[in-house]
Amino acid sequence: MISMPMIESVRDMSRRGLANADIQRETGISQPTMRKYLAMDDFSPKMPTASGRGSMPDPYKPLVDAVLEADRHVWRKQRHTAKRVWERLTAETPYEGGYGAVKRHVRERKAQMRASDMAYMELVWAPGEAQADFGDVDVLPGGARTRMHFFALSFPFSNMGFCQLFAGETSECVCQGLKDVFEHVGGVPHRIVFDNATGAGRKIGGTAATRRPRRSSSPECGPTAGSRRRSPTPTPATRRATSSARSAGRAGACSRRCPRWTTSRSSTRS
Repeated sequence: MISMPMIESVRDMSRRGLANADIQRETGISQPTMRKYLAMDDFSPKMPTASGRGSMPDPYKPLVDAVLEADRHVWRKQRHTAKRVWERLTAETPYEGGYGAVKRHVRERKAQMRASDMAYMELVWAPGEAQADFGDVDVLPGGARTRMHFFALSFPFSNMGFCQLFAGETSECVCQGLKDVFEHVGGVPHRIVFDNATGAGRKIGGTAATRRPRRSSSPECGPTAGSRRRSPTPTPATRRATSSARSAGRAGACSRRCPRWTTSRSSTRS
C-alpha cells in the first residue's frame, strides 16, 4: 500500500494527461497498482467483517430449549452443560453438527432465561405513607467539626421530607424525631417503612422494647443501663447472701407469674 501523498501525485499526473508508462517511470509504481488507485473513489478503510460461523439448525433448537427449561426445576448439580446437551443431540437425534454451534446456542438461551428471571416491581407509594431512615452529616457546633446523625422522614407520594439532627441513632432519637415531625406537619402517617430499623427497637415477648445503642458511650443513653464500674471481689459470705437474695427474687417472680402453681404447692404441703 502506497501513501496518500503518492496516490494524490499519481492522480494529479493522470489528470495532466501523462500516460501510465510515464507515471510508472516517474514514480516507480507498477501499472496494476496505479490503475487500482486511479479507479478508486473512496479511500476510507473498510470495516472488518465477522467470519461466518455455522449455527445450530432450527429443527433442533426447540429440543435444546426444552431441556434447558426442564433444568430450571432441578438441582443445580443436575442441570445439563453445553457438552452434555451436544452429547444427547448426537446420540438421540440425527444431528451431525459441531459442538461449537450447540455451545453458542446454550449460552445465549441461558442468558435469556436469566434476564427473564430478573423481574422488578414498580415502587408505588400511597398517600399517607412515609419512609424513615438515618444518615450521617458533619456539622460545626462551636467551630469544631463533629459527625452527627440526622433522622429523616419522607413522604414519597408528595416528595416532601423532614429531618431532625441527633447525636445518636437510638430508639429515643427515633421517637423524638417522629414526635417533632408529627407536630410540625399536624398529622400522623398511617404507615411508616423503616429502611433500617436497627435503632427503632425490637420486640421481646410480643412487646416493644428498646435496646442499648452500640455506639453510645454514656450509660444514661439506655433506659435499662446500669453502672459500668467493676464490683469488688465478693467474699464467701457475700456470695451466700447474694445467692439467697437471687433465689428469693426468683421465687417471688415465679409467685407473681404463676399464682396457680404456688397455690397448689401450698395446699399440698398443708
